[in-house]
Amino acid sequence: MVVASCVLHEVDNPQVFLSSLRQLCAPNTIVHINVPNARSLHRLLAVAMGLIPHEAMQSDTQQMMQQRSTVYSIISLQGELERAGFSVIDSGSMLVKPFTHSQMQKLVEIGFMTSELLDGFDHLVEYLPELGSEIWVNARCSP
Repeated sequence: MVVASCVLHEVDNPQVFLSSLRQLCAPNTIVHINVPNARSLHRLLAVAMGLIPHEAMQSDTQQMMQQRSTVYSIISLQGELERAGFSVIDSGSMLVKPFTHSQMQKLVEIGFMTSELLDGFDHLVEYLPELGSEIWVNARCSP
């Protein structure tokens, strides 16, 4: 298994990165990749509030962190992997969160955001699988 957690959206050329990963793989190797989700609940809320024009727009935090401009949806992430010669086995999302990282942190600091509430947000992906803050894909090298 190869795990590339929170990396793909950071590299300048994802196809070069994925090609390098592919060279590490045997036919039965599973590659797990996770990235921020363009269609997460907190991004859709920002669109609905008029804070950003569309969900795939880079956030201020992403610009500050100098991340490249691609914000993946599950479809675009799967497409990126398929273009690199991988076959998607499974995919999903994790932690439905209604607010930005900094807003969530403030709620933790004032004691409103409890571990039980965070667990509840995590379990919401069972009901809202497309809206998690992170998306993930498990894939194998295509023959």
